[in-house]
Amino acid sequence: GNGGLTVFMALNAVSFVVAAVLLRGMRTTPRVTDAERPARALSVYTDVKFSVFLIASVLLVVPLLAMPSVLTLSLVQKGQWGAGLSGALIALNVVILVLTLPVVSRKVERYHHRTVMVAAALAIAAGAGVLGIGFLLPSWGTAGCAVLGMVGLTVGELLCTSVMNDFVARIAPPARLAQYMAAYQLGWAAAGLLWPVTMLSLTARGG
Repeated sequence: GNGGLTVFMALNAVSFVVAAVLLRGMRTTPRVTDAERPARALSVYTDVKFSVFLIASVLLVVPLLAMPSVLTLSLVQKGQWGAGLSGALIALNVVILVLTLPVVSRKVERYHHRTVMVAAALAIAAGAGVLGIGFLLPSWGTAGCAVLGMVGLTVGELLCTSVMNDFVARIAPPARLAQYMAAYQLGWAAAGLLWPVTMLSLTARGG
C-alpha cells in the first residue's frame, strides 16, 4: 500500500544519506605502498578506502535503480493517468541524461569528486523524501511530488555518473587500475541484481 511505499522511500533516503556520509570522508590520493604490492586476486578488497567507496556506491546505486519502478508503481495505483505521467518522467530523465551529461561532466571537473558525489547523494535523498511524502497525498499531490522527485533523481544521477569512474581511477594505484575498475563494475552488477529482488518483495507486500 501507500504506507509501505512511503517507508520504502524513507529507507532509500536514509541509504543515500549514509552513502553521502561515507563519501564525505574519502580522499583521492592512493598510497604509494599500495602501488608496490603484488596484484593478488581479491586484494583490492583489502584496501579499506576502496571498500568503503564500494559500500557507499552500492547504497547509492541500488535505491537509485529502484526509484523509477517505485514511481511507476505508485502513480499507477493513483489512476489511469499514472502510467502516462510515469512514462513521460522516465523518458524525460533519459533524454536529459543523454543530452547534458557531457556538459555536466566538464563543469564539475573543477570540484572535488567526493563533494560532487555527496551532493548527488543528498539530491537523490531529497527526491526520495519528496516521493515518499507524495504517496500519502491525493492524486494531484502525488503527481506534483513525482515531478519534484524526478528532478532530484535526475540531478543526482547526472552528478554521480559524471565523476564516479574518474574517482575510482584517482584512488587506485596506477599499476592496478584495471583491477580496481573491474571490482567497481562488479559492484554495479551486484546492485543490478539486488534492486529487482527489492522491487519484487515490495510488490508482493503491496498485493
